[in-house]
Amino acid sequence: MPNRRQFLVAGLGLAAAPLLTRVATGAPPSDTAAPLGAKPISVRAYGATDATTPLGPLQIERRALGPHDVLIEILYCGVCHTDIHYARSEWGQSRYPCVPGHEIVGRVEAVGSAVTKFKVGDIAGVGCMVNSCGACENCLTGLEQYCLKGPTLTYN
Repeated sequence: MPNRRQFLVAGLGLAAAPLLTRVATGAPPSDTAAPLGAKPISVRAYGATDATTPLGPLQIERRALGPHDVLIEILYCGVCHTDIHYARSEWGQSRYPCVPGHEIVGRVEAVGSAVTKFKVGDIAGVGCMVNSCGACENCLTGLEQYCLKGPTLTYN
């Protein structure tokens, strides 16, 4: 059974925002590497524009797909109390627009040129943490959530 670090490394580079879906272009996704090129990706999301507005539909820009990234059409997503705290900036670190949600399951729409473990059409899952440095004292002892260089979280 893989340990926590092996599990994280297997999912290294997953790039998805909770409750996001790529805006339809009329063309089906291709299985070529990084078909979206270097352009930002426009997506529909469900989130808040500030700490007091109700959650609602949004159109937001995501960064361009990188060589180690996987673009996922979000099919299912969990929303817990932490997500609501972020949406309301109750911990003082939220950025807006804020799209709450994590524990994502979706279908791969595109992969970066360096991705080898996923292909277009695969089902993929993303937890609340998708990366860490893997080399600091905390990572080496299985505590990636306390990575000294900062883990990559899917919150906000």
